[in-house]
Amino acid sequence: MKASKLNESRLSQASVRRYLNYDERTGELFWKARVDAAAGWNTRWTGKKAGFTDKRGYVNIDIHQVTYLAHRLVWVYVYGEWPEEQVDHIDGNPSNNALVNLRKATVAENQWNSGARKRNKVGVKNIMKRRNSYEVSFLKWRTVIYREYFPSLDLAIAVRNLLAPNVYGNFDRKAQ
Repeated sequence: MKASKLNESRLSQASVRRYLNYDERTGELFWKARVDAAAGWNTRWTGKKAGFTDKRGYVNIDIHQVTYLAHRLVWVYVYGEWPEEQVDHIDGNPSNNALVNLRKATVAENQWNSGARKRNKVGVKNIMKRRNSYEVSFLKWRTVIYREYFPSLDLAIAVRNLLAPNVYGNFDRKAQ
């Protein structure tokens, strides 16, 4: 069962801290001993890393049969409130829940910090191969705000990296 906004609001900072310890440096959450646990739970789980990594790379943690995303639990653990929208992984690694790698984001900002889509044959966000050239294009709020064609991939990447911070601000993930 996935956590809903209703479930998230019921799990307080005190509850998260009662069940988990957080290592800000590594971003890992560890189980604490629990008085409400079944016999043998504490022996098996106390001090062990909490959760499992799903197929998308996010760490999920089950608390009382509700699954929570670890980066959202970290936010509550540290700041005492559930984020209104999303928590962005600055480096794009959904398993890296170190505090310095997390920030509040809108849905749009979180998408701006994503990498190239799977269908992108070039492998660089905002760049597509078009016949004998490379198209650099930016969309913001579903509107094309820039589109230009370049003869080489290197030139297209250079232009993309020059323009992207103006479009995405701090949520730009630099192309390699």
